[in-house]
Amino acid sequence: MIQILAFLIFTGLVGFFSWRATRKDNQNTSTGYFLAGRSLPWIVVGGSLLLTNLSTEQLVGLNGGAFANGMQVMAWEVWSSIAIVLMALVFLPKYLKGGVATVSLFLERRYSKAVGTAVSVLLILSIVTNLLPFVLYSGALFMGKVFGISDMFNGNEDLALWVTVIALGLIGSIYAIFGGLKAVAVSDTLNGIGLLIGGLLIPILGIITLGNELGGGGGFGSGVTYMLENNPERLSPIGKQGDDIPFATLFTGMLLITTYYWCTNQAIVQRTFASKSLAEGQKGVLFAAGMKLLGPVYLVLPGIIAWHLFGVVTDGNNKMVVKSVIEESGIAIKIEGEKGFEVIQNEEAIKARLGISESISLEAIKGKEFKGNDADNKTLTVTHLLNKGDLVAVGNNEEAVVVKGKDPSLYIGSGKGDDSYGMLVKRTLPTWMIGFFAAVIFGAILSSFNSSLNSAATLFSIDIYKGWIKGAATDEQMVKIGKIFGIIIAVSAIGLAPLIGGVDGLFNLMKKLAALYNIPLLSIVVMGIFHKRVTSKGAMAAIVVGLTFWAIFGLWQDNNLFGWKLHWLHLAAVNFALISMIMIVMAVISPREEAYVQSYTNDVDITPWKGAKACGIIILILIA
Repeated sequence: MIQILAFLIFTGLVGFFSWRATRKDNQNTSTGYFLAGRSLPWIVVGGSLLLTNLSTEQLVGLNGGAFANGMQVMAWEVWSSIAIVLMALVFLPKYLKGGVATVSLFLERRYSKAVGTAVSVLLILSIVTNLLPFVLYSGALFMGKVFGISDMFNGNEDLALWVTVIALGLIGSIYAIFGGLKAVAVSDTLNGIGLLIGGLLIPILGIITLGNELGGGGGFGSGVTYMLENNPERLSPIGKQGDDIPFATLFTGMLLITTYYWCTNQAIVQRTFASKSLAEGQKGVLFAAGMKLLGPVYLVLPGIIAWHLFGVVTDGNNKMVVKSVIEESGIAIKIEGEKGFEVIQNEEAIKARLGISESISLEAIKGKEFKGNDADNKTLTVTHLLNKGDLVAVGNNEEAVVVKGKDPSLYIGSGKGDDSYGMLVKRTLPTWMIGFFAAVIFGAILSSFNSSLNSAATLFSIDIYKGWIKGAATDEQMVKIGKIFGIIIAVSAIGLAPLIGGVDGLFNLMKKLAALYNIPLLSIVVMGIFHKRVTSKGAMAAIVVGLTFWAIFGLWQDNNLFGWKLHWLHLAAVNFALISMIMIVMAVISPREEAYVQSYTNDVDITPWKGAKACGIIILILIA
């Protein structure tokens, strides 16, 4: 009851102050509704950027990645600062000089109306299929763990997930559709303060818990020592070949994808378009870049702490990594010529794997051999019968064993790392503070959701509705149609979100799917800025080839390029190089008649901040 009360109080205060800050604003003009009247100071720009980014797909996904793979996932955070510096010094001056409200409008002026519209459609599809559903799903996952929502539905986790997703979607929609961008930005800033406090508390309290429970009772110091002495390789930020994020990928696909996200992603850059001036925008963006350097502390370290607490089981004198927590009766099978064993749960899955058509008794098949349904026809031996609550773990010899008699609620299997952050929060925070922090995370969920929803509405209203459907549309009509479109998008995202359930590695899946849209869009923006002769035909060719390349080799062929297996981040770099080369070649063969020169619209003061370059250099030095 206490945590629910704390949750409601903090959430109510944020809503009240957001209303007070925006109640006198004119939300009936397109500039007022979509760009907050171009009135945001640097602190609001920076805070809104951070909280739009730091939602549960980051907190849950990155910490889940750290639970599974260790500190190497911090590269997504630290490397982002390079892209944010590029945004402040290179991209933002170009955007504000043109006074644009959308990235696609910038591209329409640089290339053609057709290119701008194509980009709008792709950005909207990216928001609807990739961003919004992941925000809702990860948010529902976190809130469900913290508040035990499934218990309210007799343990029905699927029903609990749907209810939570719908609730988050409805509340986020109200914020975005009826409040406009300024309401979003103000609530972001308030929640950002709470997130900074709570986010830093989690790893501190987690280390204290680790020290008290596993480090001999010495608190924080013992917790740090325990992590340094037990599996210290999990603290290494450098991924090896074959790891989830090999070191070399930092200089290929990762740099490209983070640049897309921070420099051309409408849901992010729209905050900067609403800056009072270029100087204020640069201050806010560089503030966000500096804060991202602290990201590993609250976005990665908690996942490693959770792994020590929930991902390792002691059986006698043996410490073993938990691979699976058995949720229903099943079997473990030994595969001919392979180490360990495979876990299969529920009768239908067992019958399908073993190639059995009739009903089976688990006791009757223990110890028996089957040929199964594999193409290589390997022998499968049923070695163990598994009961609900059993743990499957792996020791130093890499042989899997079944551990019985442990409380399954205290452990997380390696494939369920996305559960780790919510479980750590519940384990380490006092009851009243859980409610406060859940309210902060709730605000972060709403921030990413309503920010993206507002961006989708902006793209549709300005680029598609006014651009193609009703060129003479008034501001009031554009705002109205934006709200209607926002409702449609919200309903679509709510319907898609629960379908993500059961996928391992939430954050990586999100990034891999995003690459379908990211790389082509980034390439045409970069070429549009740096190559004055690239044509609209070249840009359209890049979009078509880039989408086709990734759909075939990235998704269908699973990163296999003509028999050459690549890490997906390297493949993204190959895609970028290919379509950039296509644009350059087409520009050489058939260039623009005149080099493109961007005009200044006088919508925003574009006098740069004097300290921008020095601040950017300092941030880059800190990264190195």
